[in-house]
Amino acid sequence: MAKTRELLKQIKDGADFATLAKANSSCPSAQKGGDLGFFSRGRMVPAFEKAAFELKVGQVSDIVETQFGYHIIKLTDRKDAVVKTFEQAKDDIIKMLAQKKQGELVKEYIDSLKAKANIAYL
Repeated sequence: MAKTRELLKQIKDGADFATLAKANSSCPSAQKGGDLGFFSRGRMVPAFEKAAFELKVGQVSDIVETQFGYHIIKLTDRKDAVVKTFEQAKDDIIKMLAQKKQGELVKEYIDSLKAKANIAYL
């Protein structure tokens, strides 16, 4: 926690967030300077999400504790949610339903193979 406090102080004093993230973060996003990209509500753990969505562009959060550790969040950009029309979403819906059905069929096939197989553990 002391290290996280020191990093937050450095950021608030003008240090580059991305440089500090690359050097100090254990998150896979560290390689990208801590950039998580855009994410919508429901994608992150509650404490992290709450802190992130309360920020304005350019703001840095206080220290956020989650089950994964301590986090400092900097909001660099925000996109408004986009609601697609059915026509815009139709191809994505078809693809998603086809993938779901394919997964179900593969599972059924594997289950049928297991039921027919004579498997002995030695």
